[in-house]
Amino acid sequence: MGPSNTTAMMGDIVVFTCDTTGDPPPQVTWQRNGRNIHINGHSSYKILDSGSLQLDSVGPADYGLYHCLAKNEKGIVSSETAHLQVEGE
Repeated sequence: MGPSNTTAMMGDIVVFTCDTTGDPPPQVTWQRNGRNIHINGHSSYKILDSGSLQLDSVGPADYGLYHCLAKNEKGIVSSETAHLQVEGE
């Protein structure tokens, strides 16, 4: 099951799910508007142990299309795309 379309208020925490299975277990990455999301210590984005993507304190800059990619030595699979809409001031 991939991520679902979401409408959030500014400042909300949003979690997009990415359920994966495979042998060997796949590496999960995320894209926003077709570009890789780079996770670093100062980012408001986190990839959880489950492979889900957590966005802390969303704002207008987070608006867009999100999908996950699961990759292992047997190939790569892309989830459906989910739309994030952010409302409020």
